[in-house]
Amino acid sequence: MMQRFARIDDGVVVEVIELPDTVSVADPENEGQSIERPLALADAFHADLVAAIVPAPTEVETGWSFSDGEFSPPPPPALPTVAELLAYAADLRWRVEQGGAVWNGWPIHTDDRSQGKYLSELLAISLGVRVDNDPWKFADDVFRPVSNADFQDLAIAAREHVRIAFAIEGSVQVQIEAGTITTTEQIDTAFA
Repeated sequence: MMQRFARIDDGVVVEVIELPDTVSVADPENEGQSIERPLALADAFHADLVAAIVPAPTEVETGWSFSDGEFSPPPPPALPTVAELLAYAADLRWRVEQGGAVWNGWPIHTDDRSQGKYLSELLAISLGVRVDNDPWKFADDVFRPVSNADFQDLAIAAREHVRIAFAIEGSVQVQIEAGTITTTEQIDTAFA
């Protein structure tokens, strides 16, 4: 059989161990021969540590509280505040927005700097100064020729990626304020 012991730090279980019910010790009355005796708390932990025997069948785990000789599970984690959820959604939108997209099977940049480059190229096309089929460096570091007509589609794909990221954030924001989104996991799902 085994006994369970919990080491406690500031009223919180930080370790749970299982040890045998008995321990072999030298018997001073029988010339030091070994005898089996019940394992005591002092055998399992240093005297300076706070510890307790976990009564069977209690399922005490790390993080549980210990007060007045009783174990209790930790309270459920507090839900994030509306401000925390909004900040999380804005950060996730930014990461998605900046994270890139795929156009015609090729990865494209969608970060702020690249968005400006797309506009610059579109302006060059409209002014007639961009050479048709000039190579464009894609997010996989490969240069590929892109026609002026195709470049407009590429820029639109990048813009659509950014637009969708903001649209999702806007929808999530409304749901957070309405109380229908209350966790970061729900926000992650909305952006998935």
